[in-house]
Amino acid sequence: MKPANHIQSSFFPAEWWNEREMEQWRARPAMARAARAKRRCIGTTPKEEAGNSLDRREQPVRIVAVSAEPFCGREEFARSLAARLGWQCVDSAVLIGRAVARGGDRMQLLAALEGRRLHERERRAEILHLQATLGELIKDGRVVCHGVAADLLNLAAGEVRRIAVVAPYRCRRAAVEENSMLYGAEARVFINKHDRARRRWCMYLFNSRIGLPLGYDLAVNPHELGLDAALAATGAMIRETRSSGADNRTSVRDFVLATSIRAGLAMCPELPPSD
Repeated sequence: MKPANHIQSSFFPAEWWNEREMEQWRARPAMARAARAKRRCIGTTPKEEAGNSLDRREQPVRIVAVSAEPFCGREEFARSLAARLGWQCVDSAVLIGRAVARGGDRMQLLAALEGRRLHERERRAEILHLQATLGELIKDGRVVCHGVAADLLNLAAGEVRRIAVVAPYRCRRAAVEENSMLYGAEARVFINKHDRARRRWCMYLFNSRIGLPLGYDLAVNPHELGLDAALAATGAMIRETRSSGADNRTSVRDFVLATSIRAGLAMCPELPPSD
Protein backbone atom coordinates (compact mmCIF):
# COMPACT_ATOMS: atom_id res chain seq x y z
CA MET A 1 0.00 0.00 0.00
CA LYS A 2 1.13 3.47 -0.84
CA PRO A 3 1.52 5.64 2.24
CA ALA A 4 -0.39 8.89 2.42
CA ASN A 5 1.51 12.09 1.87
CA HIS A 6 -0.63 14.48 3.88
CA ILE A 7 -3.19 14.08 6.63
CA GLN A 8 -4.44 16.51 9.24
CA SER A 9 -4.01 14.64 12.50
CA SER A 10 -2.18 15.39 15.71
CA PHE A 11 -2.42 11.81 17.00
CA PHE A 12 0.12 9.94 14.85
CA PRO A 13 2.33 10.35 11.73
CA ALA A 14 0.87 10.37 8.23
CA GLU A 15 2.87 7.33 7.14
CA TRP A 16 0.64 5.11 9.27
CA TRP A 17 -2.16 5.64 6.72
CA ASN A 18 -2.76 4.65 3.09
CA GLU A 19 -4.85 6.51 0.52
CA ARG A 20 -8.02 4.44 0.98
CA GLU A 21 -8.01 4.97 4.73
CA MET A 22 -7.37 8.65 4.17
CA GLU A 23 -10.53 8.96 2.01
CA GLN A 24 -12.57 7.19 4.68
CA TRP A 25 -11.10 9.51 7.28
CA ARG A 26 -12.13 12.64 5.33
CA ALA A 27 -15.66 11.29 4.88
CA ARG A 28 -16.26 10.97 8.61
CA PRO A 29 -17.54 13.80 10.82
CA ALA A 30 -14.88 15.62 12.78
CA MET A 31 -15.75 14.17 16.19
CA ALA A 32 -15.93 10.60 14.88
CA ARG A 33 -12.55 11.01 13.20
CA ALA A 34 -10.99 12.24 16.44
CA ALA A 35 -12.45 9.36 18.45
CA ARG A 36 -11.27 6.77 15.92
CA ALA A 37 -7.77 8.23 15.81
CA LYS A 38 -7.50 8.25 19.57
CA ARG A 39 -8.63 4.63 19.82
CA ARG A 40 -6.08 3.53 17.23
CA CYS A 41 -3.33 5.30 19.14
CA ILE A 42 -4.07 3.77 22.52
CA GLY A 43 -5.34 0.43 21.18
CA THR A 44 -8.78 0.41 22.79
CA THR A 45 -12.22 -0.35 21.44
CA PRO A 46 -15.27 1.89 22.03
CA LYS A 47 -16.51 -0.58 24.67
CA GLU A 48 -13.19 -0.53 26.49
CA GLU A 49 -13.10 3.26 26.29
CA ALA A 50 -16.53 3.44 27.96
CA GLY A 51 -15.26 1.14 30.72
CA ASN A 52 -12.22 3.35 31.29
CA SER A 53 -14.39 6.44 31.65
CA LEU A 54 -16.56 4.59 34.17
CA ASP A 55 -13.46 3.73 36.21
CA ARG A 56 -12.48 7.39 36.19
CA ARG A 57 -15.90 8.37 37.50
CA GLU A 58 -15.61 5.82 40.31
CA GLN A 59 -12.31 6.99 41.75
CA PRO A 60 -12.28 6.23 45.48
CA VAL A 61 -13.22 8.90 47.97
CA ARG A 62 -9.93 9.98 49.52
CA ILE A 63 -9.76 10.60 53.25
CA VAL A 64 -6.62 10.84 55.36
CA ALA A 65 -6.58 10.59 59.17
CA VAL A 66 -3.51 11.92 60.99
CA SER A 67 -3.05 10.83 64.62
CA ALA A 68 -0.30 11.56 67.10
CA GLU A 69 0.51 11.83 70.77
CA PRO A 70 0.48 15.37 72.17
CA PHE A 71 3.20 17.79 71.02
CA CYS A 72 4.43 15.68 68.09
CA GLY A 73 3.85 18.36 65.45
CA ARG A 74 0.64 16.75 64.21
CA GLU A 75 -1.15 19.99 63.37
CA GLU A 76 1.68 21.42 61.29
CA PHE A 77 2.09 18.12 59.43
CA ALA A 78 -1.66 17.75 58.73
CA ARG A 79 -2.06 21.33 57.51
CA SER A 80 1.02 21.07 55.30
CA LEU A 81 -0.22 17.77 53.85
CA ALA A 82 -3.66 19.23 53.11
CA ALA A 83 -2.07 22.27 51.44
CA ARG A 84 0.20 20.05 49.32
CA LEU A 85 -2.70 17.83 48.21
CA GLY A 86 -5.11 20.74 47.78
CA TRP A 87 -7.61 19.12 50.17
CA GLN A 88 -9.70 20.41 53.05
CA CYS A 89 -8.19 20.18 56.55
CA VAL A 90 -10.60 19.26 59.36
CA ASP A 91 -9.38 19.60 62.94
CA SER A 92 -11.09 19.72 66.32
CA ALA A 93 -11.87 23.43 66.05
CA VAL A 94 -13.52 23.04 62.62
CA LEU A 95 -15.47 20.01 63.81
CA ILE A 96 -16.76 21.69 66.98
CA GLY A 97 -17.61 24.89 65.09
CA ARG A 98 -19.67 22.97 62.54
CA ALA A 99 -21.34 20.92 65.29
CA VAL A 100 -22.35 24.13 67.08
CA ALA A 101 -23.79 25.45 63.81
CA ARG A 102 -25.86 22.24 63.60
CA GLY A 103 -27.42 22.93 66.99
CA GLY A 104 -24.86 21.64 69.46
CA ASP A 105 -23.75 23.33 72.68
CA ARG A 106 -20.06 24.27 72.69
CA MET A 107 -19.57 23.80 76.44
CA GLN A 108 -21.25 20.40 76.40
CA LEU A 109 -19.16 19.28 73.42
CA LEU A 110 -15.91 20.35 75.10
CA ALA A 111 -16.95 18.65 78.34
CA ALA A 112 -17.64 15.42 76.43
CA LEU A 113 -14.22 15.51 74.76
CA GLU A 114 -12.35 16.33 77.95
CA GLY A 115 -14.19 13.69 80.00
CA ARG A 116 -15.54 16.18 82.51
CA ARG A 117 -18.49 15.33 84.72
CA LEU A 118 -21.25 14.35 82.32
CA HIS A 119 -23.70 11.53 82.50
CA GLU A 120 -22.55 8.68 80.24
CA ARG A 121 -25.66 9.02 78.12
CA GLU A 122 -25.09 12.75 77.65
CA ARG A 123 -21.43 12.26 76.76
CA ARG A 124 -22.28 9.58 74.22
CA ALA A 125 -24.92 11.82 72.64
CA GLU A 126 -22.46 14.71 72.26
CA ILE A 127 -19.76 12.49 70.73
CA LEU A 128 -22.27 10.96 68.32
CA HIS A 129 -23.29 14.49 67.34
CA LEU A 130 -19.66 15.26 66.57
CA GLN A 131 -19.34 12.06 64.55
CA ALA A 132 -22.47 12.90 62.52
CA THR A 133 -21.02 16.35 61.83
CA LEU A 134 -17.81 14.71 60.69
CA GLY A 135 -19.77 12.51 58.30
CA GLU A 136 -21.18 15.61 56.60
CA LEU A 137 -17.67 17.06 56.25
CA ILE A 138 -16.07 13.98 54.68
CA LYS A 139 -18.87 12.77 52.40
CA ASP A 140 -17.29 14.36 49.30
CA GLY A 141 -13.77 13.14 50.13
CA ARG A 142 -10.48 15.00 49.61
CA VAL A 143 -10.18 15.65 53.36
CA VAL A 144 -7.29 15.49 55.82
CA CYS A 145 -8.57 14.94 59.37
CA HIS A 146 -6.49 15.21 62.52
CA GLY A 147 -7.10 15.34 66.24
CA VAL A 148 -10.58 14.37 67.38
CA ALA A 149 -11.77 14.30 63.75
CA ALA A 150 -9.25 11.54 62.95
CA ASP A 151 -10.20 9.55 66.06
CA LEU A 152 -13.91 9.56 65.22
CA LEU A 153 -13.35 8.06 61.75
CA ASN A 154 -14.21 4.41 62.23
CA LEU A 155 -14.31 3.61 58.53
CA ALA A 156 -12.43 0.54 57.31
CA ALA A 157 -8.85 0.77 56.11
CA GLY A 158 -9.97 0.77 52.46
CA GLU A 159 -11.65 4.14 52.82
CA VAL A 160 -9.19 5.95 55.10
CA ARG A 161 -5.43 6.26 54.89
CA ARG A 162 -4.22 6.44 58.50
CA ILE A 163 -0.98 8.25 59.26
CA ALA A 164 0.79 8.23 62.63
CA VAL A 165 3.07 11.16 63.45
CA VAL A 166 5.68 10.16 66.01
CA ALA A 167 8.43 12.09 67.75
CA PRO A 168 11.01 11.36 70.45
CA TYR A 169 10.40 12.71 73.92
CA ARG A 170 13.12 15.35 73.61
CA CYS A 171 11.34 16.88 70.59
CA ARG A 172 8.01 16.90 72.41
CA ARG A 173 9.61 18.54 75.41
CA ALA A 174 11.29 21.16 73.22
CA ALA A 175 7.89 21.96 71.66
CA VAL A 176 6.35 22.46 75.11
CA GLU A 177 9.21 24.68 76.23
CA GLU A 178 8.93 26.80 73.09
CA ASN A 179 5.15 27.18 72.99
CA SER A 180 4.09 26.98 76.64
CA MET A 181 7.18 28.53 78.27
CA LEU A 182 7.42 25.66 80.74
CA TYR A 183 10.82 24.22 81.62
CA GLY A 184 12.29 21.33 83.55
CA ALA A 185 9.93 19.50 85.85
CA GLU A 186 7.00 21.73 84.85
CA ALA A 187 7.34 20.70 81.21
CA ARG A 188 7.52 17.03 82.19
CA VAL A 189 4.41 17.29 84.35
CA PHE A 190 2.59 19.13 81.56
CA ILE A 191 3.41 16.42 78.99
CA ASN A 192 2.45 13.61 81.39
CA LYS A 193 -0.89 15.28 82.08
CA HIS A 194 -1.76 15.47 78.38
CA ASP A 195 -0.54 11.92 77.79
CA ARG A 196 -2.87 10.62 80.50
CA ALA A 197 -5.79 12.54 79.01
CA ARG A 198 -4.96 11.11 75.59
CA ARG A 199 -4.86 7.56 76.94
CA ARG A 200 -8.21 8.02 78.70
CA TRP A 201 -9.74 9.26 75.45
CA CYS A 202 -8.34 6.32 73.45
CA MET A 203 -9.52 3.91 76.13
CA TYR A 204 -13.02 5.38 75.86
CA LEU A 205 -13.13 5.21 72.05
CA PHE A 206 -11.01 2.19 71.16
CA ASN A 207 -10.64 0.28 74.44
CA SER A 208 -6.90 0.77 73.98
CA ARG A 209 -4.47 1.71 76.74
CA ILE A 210 -1.93 3.27 74.38
CA GLY A 211 -2.07 6.89 73.30
CA LEU A 212 -2.77 6.08 69.65
CA PRO A 213 -5.43 3.97 67.90
CA LEU A 214 -4.23 0.87 66.07
CA GLY A 215 -3.96 0.02 62.36
CA TYR A 216 -1.78 2.53 60.52
CA ASP A 217 -0.84 2.64 56.86
CA LEU A 218 2.25 4.74 57.57
CA ALA A 219 4.19 6.18 60.51
CA VAL A 220 6.38 9.23 59.93
CA ASN A 221 8.80 11.17 62.10
CA PRO A 222 9.04 14.71 60.67
CA HIS A 223 11.66 15.67 63.26
CA GLU A 224 14.10 13.04 62.02
CA LEU A 225 13.17 12.94 58.31
CA GLY A 226 12.37 16.60 57.86
CA LEU A 227 8.91 17.91 57.06
CA ASP A 228 9.36 17.90 53.27
CA ALA A 229 10.59 14.28 53.18
CA ALA A 230 7.76 13.14 55.46
CA LEU A 231 5.18 14.91 53.27
CA ALA A 232 6.69 13.41 50.11
CA ALA A 233 6.56 9.88 51.56
CA THR A 234 2.97 10.36 52.68
CA GLY A 235 1.89 11.77 49.33
CA ALA A 236 3.47 8.83 47.50
CA MET A 237 1.66 6.35 49.76
CA ILE A 238 -1.69 8.09 49.19
CA ARG A 239 -1.24 8.06 45.42
CA GLU A 240 -0.15 4.42 45.26
CA THR A 241 -2.82 2.88 47.50
CA ARG A 242 -6.19 2.50 45.86
CA SER A 243 -9.33 0.52 46.48
CA SER A 244 -12.61 -0.19 44.72
CA GLY A 245 -14.26 3.14 44.00
CA ALA A 246 -17.86 1.88 44.10
CA ASP A 247 -17.41 0.04 47.41
CA ASN A 248 -15.57 3.02 48.84
CA ARG A 249 -18.32 5.49 48.06
CA THR A 250 -20.93 3.10 49.41
CA SER A 251 -19.05 2.74 52.70
CA VAL A 252 -18.73 6.50 53.10
CA ARG A 253 -22.43 7.01 52.36
CA ASP A 254 -23.30 4.32 54.89
CA PHE A 255 -21.07 6.01 57.46
CA VAL A 256 -22.77 9.39 56.89
CA LEU A 257 -26.26 7.88 57.15
CA ALA A 258 -25.51 5.67 60.16
CA THR A 259 -23.85 8.44 62.18
CA SER A 260 -26.73 10.82 61.44
CA ILE A 261 -29.30 8.26 62.61
CA ARG A 262 -27.36 7.33 65.76
CA ALA A 263 -26.90 10.99 66.69
CA GLY A 264 -30.58 11.72 66.19
CA LEU A 265 -31.65 8.77 68.33
CA ALA A 266 -29.17 9.69 71.07
CA MET A 267 -30.06 13.38 71.25
CA CYS A 268 -33.83 13.15 70.93
CA PRO A 269 -35.96 12.08 73.91
CA GLU A 270 -37.71 8.77 73.76
CA LEU A 271 -40.92 8.92 71.78
CA PRO A 272 -44.16 7.98 73.55
CA PRO A 273 -45.70 4.66 72.45
CA SER A 274 -48.13 5.01 69.58
CA ASP A 275 -51.76 4.11 70.08
